[in-house]
Amino acid sequence: MRASKTWFKGAGGRTYAGGLPTAGYKWMGDAVNERLNRRMEDALARSGEIAVRHIRKLIGRQCHGEHSQPWEPPKKESGFLQANIGWMRKRKREVVVGVGPKVGTANVPYAGYLEYGTRKMLPRPFLRRGVYESVRMIRRAMIEAFT
Repeated sequence: MRASKTWFKGAGGRTYAGGLPTAGYKWMGDAVNERLNRRMEDALARSGEIAVRHIRKLIGRQCHGEHSQPWEPPKKESGFLQANIGWMRKRKREVVVGVGPKVGTANVPYAGYLEYGTRKMLPRPFLRRGVYESVRMIRRAMIEAFT
């Protein structure tokens, strides 16, 4: 059995496609696609900002001589780590949150040691925890961008 499209002219010269009138309608697919892409770009930028703000907030507690415990986010001593957390666009639909020259503004060599730990120090995760805790806020921002 062969599938066929129903294209025919109706009364008064109107063109019908599959039984729906098409006269007077204009194709807006490209403009709609462009608007959706812009909204997606804005939503991705917003999600990067949300994650960075939350991670900086985790680190924002001042040290006052008492260092962080294992499995807690690191406490702020100089503010250098906190200042160098950032986000960037890696690909068209991908946002990367991190610390370092490609994401933040300077190289922070101890960030990986804090995040993952060493042989002698248990980890003080802040990036993974911050992103995980901000997922609900990011999801809400994505929904708001398209409603």
